[in-house]
Parts: sequence; structure tokens; C-alpha cells
Amino acid sequence: MKYKFKPIMLGSAIAVSLALSGCGSDQAQPEITDIFAEVGLWCKNPDLVQIASADFYPLTADEQAGIDAGKAEAKTAAEAGAGDSWDEAAWEADFKYEQLDLYSILDLTLEETERQVIAKEEALAFQIAQGQDVIRGEGFNEWFELWFAEIPTASYLGPSQRINRSVNATTADMDGDEICYTPPLSCPNYKVIDEAGIYECIIPEQNPILDAPAPVVIAGPNEAVVFYRNENHVDGGDNDALYENMVAHTWNDDAGVCTAYADDSISSWGQNSNYANEPGNIGIDPNYGMFWKLLLVDEPGNCGNVIFNDTADGKKISDSDLMMPIGPSGNVVLHNLDKNAYADDNFSVNVLDGMLLVNQHPYFGAEASSGVTSCGWSQTANDAGICVGEELVCPVDTVAVGVGAEEISSKCVVTFNPDETALLLRGAFNGWDGAGDENSTFAYADGQYRVNHTYTTEEECVIVAPIEEDLEAEPVVEAVDGEDCTDSYDFKVADIDWSEPSSFGSIKGGDQSAVGSTITMTVGEGVGQNMKVDMTKDKIYQFSVNASDAAEVKLTISEVPVDAFPMLTIGAETMALSYSTNGQYVTRVDLAAETHSFTIADSSTGFAVGAIDTDNVVMASTPLALESGGGALSFTSMAAKYDFVLDLSDPTAPSIEIKPALPFGSTQVFIRGSVNGWSSPATDQVKWNADTRSYSVIYGLEADGNHAFKFADSSWGVVNLGFNDVTISTDADAITVTDDGGNMRVSVSKATSYKFEVIFDSADPVVKVSEAPLYLRGSITDWGASEVNQLAFVATDAGNTAEASHTYSLEVVITGPGEFKVADENWGGSFGYNWGVEIADTKVELGVALELVQSNNNIKIDLPAGTYIFAFEDGVTKTMTVTEK
Repeated sequence: MKYKFKPIMLGSAIAVSLALSGCGSDQAQPEITDIFAEVGLWCKNPDLVQIASADFYPLTADEQAGIDAGKAEAKTAAEAGAGDSWDEAAWEADFKYEQLDLYSILDLTLEETERQVIAKEEALAFQIAQGQDVIRGEGFNEWFELWFAEIPTASYLGPSQRINRSVNATTADMDGDEICYTPPLSCPNYKVIDEAGIYECIIPEQNPILDAPAPVVIAGPNEAVVFYRNENHVDGGDNDALYENMVAHTWNDDAGVCTAYADDSISSWGQNSNYANEPGNIGIDPNYGMFWKLLLVDEPGNCGNVIFNDTADGKKISDSDLMMPIGPSGNVVLHNLDKNAYADDNFSVNVLDGMLLVNQHPYFGAEASSGVTSCGWSQTANDAGICVGEELVCPVDTVAVGVGAEEISSKCVVTFNPDETALLLRGAFNGWDGAGDENSTFAYADGQYRVNHTYTTEEECVIVAPIEEDLEAEPVVEAVDGEDCTDSYDFKVADIDWSEPSSFGSIKGGDQSAVGSTITMTVGEGVGQNMKVDMTKDKIYQFSVNASDAAEVKLTISEVPVDAFPMLTIGAETMALSYSTNGQYVTRVDLAAETHSFTIADSSTGFAVGAIDTDNVVMASTPLALESGGGALSFTSMAAKYDFVLDLSDPTAPSIEIKPALPFGSTQVFIRGSVNGWSSPATDQVKWNADTRSYSVIYGLEADGNHAFKFADSSWGVVNLGFNDVTISTDADAITVTDDGGNMRVSVSKATSYKFEVIFDSADPVVKVSEAPLYLRGSITDWGASEVNQLAFVATDAGNTAEASHTYSLEVVITGPGEFKVADENWGGSFGYNWGVEIADTKVELGVALELVQSNNNIKIDLPAGTYIFAFEDGVTKTMTVTEK
């Protein structure tokens, strides 16, 4: 489709002036030619002929006042935000009226009102297609009206046209006459108005930008060329490093939509196609970035599939699949006459009819100066201007999906019911089926799904033995006939019918699946993306789905040593040993104080391990070797919780270890309170001490400090211990802890270090706060532990008794060389503090932070005689800094 222009009737050639005082526009304005010339008045390319109406009248006094007030408010806000760097002249030069919310100031033009009606109909059809009418039932219409009213008008109408039209300065007696007008271009490429007065996006067949430089390559017969320009590309510069790891992944889709590529132009993931790799078919254009030539079949369709992938940095342009138009003339969406396509980090791809299209032309006609981001329905622009799924409030028994995901429309979906749903592992490795396949059918119990999938393939791999001179070297796995032993597959977790509430994929822009990781999955047609997994021939992969929270279903993929689900049976109770890591399976059991007999087996697979001969007694925290089959085992416990750890890292040499359980398990727990603004920095994590069965952290407090606190994880979720959840220690050295509305509160009289402790040596956790003095012990002070060499808490605000930190110091008079350490009273036996240096004879340098470690090596010092400040930072990394007073 090409633009067509015509001269305006001479009767419409009036004096057009800029009625808006001081108001300009980033759109090209109409031009007046000599009205006595025979050609009359022509529209300036690419202005469009319009019919005059009230939309083109000059701004009223009220409209002008609203514009002035909006600009003044924007200026005040910008000045306040800039502070001392405020540059009024620069702001005035950059300001554009389109940056204001002109719809709230000027309301809609007649044409915009018509387009709003059409947009509302489109939005209604969209929500019905999303199934939201079924989800919301009788309340759907009321919800839709409220939802649509909250959408920013500019999001679906583009920038307001009132100012741009007002400069035509028409009057009522001119209504119906033809005039020139340049509409704002909110499409990725161009907008034209059709005979019905409706604007629509089009893509011109010819590049409309004059003087655009020609690319270095043009597609030949049965070829297409695709370009990718990095945002840091320098025109004409050396850009080799930018594209060092770039590949174009190309494929024909199974749905038969885009099937234009010949076999040599179909690539494996992470590789360019064979055709692209031929000499001259890959290169870098000085203006348009890296290019790839692609071979087409004799009668190609209208498009090809492509993903731009940096093998070191991930996908470029979009995480979703892209389509490259190569259609003939007349196909407005997919036409591309020269079959060259251009992608650029600085511009979005075209989004038309649900397709993400690589651009047919190297430059856009769209004006980016209006500051308006047009997003799809149920999407909104985030602070970075990226369209993401909008926030939703969903009905009972439904869940919002897609919220915050890039380029995804959010919606409500019926909540998944695990107790009534059988799930399958469905991917390219099993033809996306999995039905009737034990290798892909999840077993379910109590909110947990799991399946072991043994990956098999027809590919042959050869393990090459190491040469005799290096017998301890790892065997080298070589591919046969160019085939690698490891393959990457797309997959999902879904039921047999692919029903929307139980078809799980990854969240776009969120954590992505991989062996050894856990991600939160999502459902929703058009929301959940295909997940990926790399699998190696003859390896066993366990897929575990935690659906205990149906609104936040998690997937963990692990490479496991045996194709079994070991079960622990103690008396009449049987429980699963869950795979942990490094070949180990674990479970936690609450045992009474008695002797227990137990077995480990999986009757469904014939797996079993047990005692070797009569050696069947397991001692606490001592691994016991097992054998395949084997006999029953015995363990005598106190009344406590224990972790049973089955080690199958070497399946031929299994072992079992039973050890007292960590009360908080793998959850990281912190002291949270007025000491740290109720946050959870890594320095404030409480650490486990198996000997004392307690968690603790050392904190420095100011004299007369008064602090409220709790022990909790970073999300206040699994662990959240307040005053009513614990017992308070009454030990002689314990500081009084009181109830503070459910929090705990402690008052201290001395500026020093304190130990905050949760003790688990009884039925209920006990909280104890006590002084925990740290000392600078050595020849420069005293090798003992006394108030003379005790480190003091460092206050930065003498008047603030609420100060707390992990910084301590001591003023020391140095008379000669010496050595020292940072330690507690019992050299680590009190609080675990015995800090020296890793390398013997390491000296502290003046003003340089020296990293400390738990070590027997003292810290050396050799400075001129004088008075020095020794500052100990008790952070995640321990450091000592010495400065001269």
C-alpha cells in the first residue's frame, strides 16, 4: 500500500496560523504556498487530506488555560526533581505538549470519540475471547465498564490530536472543506485513514524514508536476508565484538504457518544454519548490524520464523518467537518485496494481528517523541516504558496470571485443583504427548507431583578413554556424525486435555527452567511460555511439581542417580525421601525417645537398600554403609526431630546418616527489628551451632538502646517468631526481654556487642539476649580478655541511642611491632570468634581493610609508635582497618 496525495481545493487555501501561543508540536505542520499559483495548496508529505470540522477549530481560552496550567505543573515537578541541576532553558527546549495528559485537559475530538467507541468494542471482544465473561459471570458487564474506564485513553488512541489539529484554525463555515493535516503516528510504522474515517496501522511496500542508505546485501533468488542491530552499534565503526556470540535461530513451524525455509536454512538452537555459515552469507552491515542470508524453498509462504540469540547473553529483541515477512505485494501485513528484514534494539517489532513481525524497512516512520506507550488490552506500561500484564483483582476460586510479564496480557483463570487433576510431562522429547507413558506420567500425593524421566535417544555417543599418561583425567565425550549427546527440548507440564487451569509453563521475563533449579510456573493460554531442559542420553531426570499452594505452583528439575522414589518405613508409617542435591535423598521425622526399626525401599521399582549383615545400628550423625537389598536398620533416638539422609551419589556404595534436624531447615532466618529497619540483610542472618543447638547473631548496640525485634525469614513467611511464639531465657547472664505487642523488646545499658540467640535444646524455642564481648587480643594489648582490650560498639550519632551495627573499634597505643587477633573470651569457644589471617605473617597496612578468616595465623603489625584506631567490621566478610588517630 502506498500513500496517495492530492492538491487541496483553492477554496480551502486560507491563511493558516499557529493559534496556540507559545505551543509547538513535534508533528510536521501544514505549509502555505503561493495561493495565486496555478497548482494551489498541496499537502506536505506525508500529510493527509482531511475534512474540516470542529476538531480543527483554534483552541478556546479555557483549553489554552488548561494547557498553560499543565505545562506549569510539569515544569514545577521537573524543577523539584532536578534540584541543583535544574536547567530551565534545556527543559523548555525539550518539552513537548504531547507529554501532558492532553485528554484530561482537552477531552476527545469528534474523531477520537468515534475511535474510542470502536476501541471499546475491540476491548470487549478481547475480554470475551480471554474467557473473562465466563470467569466473572453475571458481574462481567459491570466489571468491564469499570475496567475500561481505568485504561489511560492514550494507551489505545495514541497521543491527543487536538493541538495538532487546532493549528489549522478552521471556522464553522469551513466545515466539510478539505484541509491538510498530519496525524500523530502511534503505530510501530504508519497510520492512514480509510474511507470510513478510521485510522489503521499499515506497512508501506516501499521504504518511505528518503535517502535511507542501501544495505550491503540484498536477497537473491530464493533468498531472504535478516538484519539485527545492537543498541550499542556504531555506524561505520568496529562492531565485531558486539556480534561475536550472535546467532539467528531459524525453523519451519509445525502448524504450517511459516514454512518458507529450505532444509539448509533450518538451524539447531544456539547455532546458525548451514546456509548462513557459507562464505559471504554472514557479515556486519555498517548501518544495519549483523546479517544472515537464508535459503527459501521454491514457492515460499509469506513468512519465516527467527529468534535472535546471543549465546552468552540470551535472546535479543523479544523473548517470544518472531516472524519475518517475505510475502508478495498486496499482503499488507506480511508483504516484503525485497525480502530483507530489519531488527533493531532501539525499536519494538511490529505487533499486528497477534504476530511479532521483524520490520520490512530499516527505519521507522513512527515518532517516538510523544512519550506515549501504546499497550495491548490488559497490559500497561511499566516505569521503563515496557508493556507488561496489568494488575487484576480476580473472583473467588480464580487466580490472576500474566501480571507483570513483558508483552503479555494478564487475565483471570480458574484455580488449579491438584486433588482432581492428573498431570503429564509433555514436550518435544515425547511428541508433546506423554499419555500412557510411565516415563512421563506424574505420581501424586498430598500436593506433590513427581516423575522420573529417563532420557533415551537414537543418537550414538562414544566415551573416549583418557590416555595412559593421564589416567585420572575425565573421559571426553565426543559426538558421532556431528550429533551432540546433550539435547535441548521445549516442554510443559499439563493434563491430557491441555485445559487452561492445568497447562503449566514459565513466566515470561521470570526465572527459567534448568536442571538443578526451581521456578514458579504459570498457567493461562498465551501466558505460560514453553519451558526448556537440557538432557543427556541415558541420564535420569526427576521432575517435581509442588502444588501445595495452587496459586504458586513450583517446578524443580534434578538429575538423580536411580530410577526410583525411595520410601522410608518406620513401624507402620511410610514416608517419601525427597531428592535434595548431590545424589542425596532426605526426609524429616519427629521421633519419640525409643529404639526404632526402619527400612528403605521402593516397591514399585524393586529398589531397596539396607544393613550389611548384622551391622544395622545407625548412630546419630554417623554415616552407615548400606548394600542393595540388605536388612532392616535400627536407630535409638531422643524425643526430637531428625533428618534421615540417604546418600546415593555412588549408587554402588549407598549410605544412611541420621542427624538432629535443623529447626529452620533450609530457610534463611534473620533478626529483624529496629536494629536494621525491620529488613533482612545477609549480615543479620542467624547461624546454626550444632553443639548448642541454637541459632545466633552478634549485634553491636549503643548504650541505653531500646530495641524491638523478631526472628523471621525474608518474607515473614515460613518463620516469624515473636514474643508469644517462644520462651524467654531466665539464665543469670540473660538480659530481660519483654513483650511489645507481639514483638520482643530489649533494653541495654552498655555500648558493646550482644548475642541474640534462639535455642532449641528443649520442646519450645528459647530466646536469649546476652552480652557477647569481643576482644583485640595480642602483644599490642593483652593476650587475655578484659575490659582493657574489649572492642566497643562504634556510634556515629552520639545523641541516638537507637543505633546498632556490626562495627567495633578500640584505641591502641603502639610502641613497636606486634601481633594480634579478634576473638571471644574462649578463642572461639564462646561465640565462634577467632579471626586471624589466611597467610601467615600477613601485615595490616595503614588505612587498608584487611580481610580476616578463622585461622591460627595471627595478624602482624609494624607501624611507627603512636596512637591508632583498630576498626573491626563484623559483616558477611570480616575486615580489620587500622587508622592513625
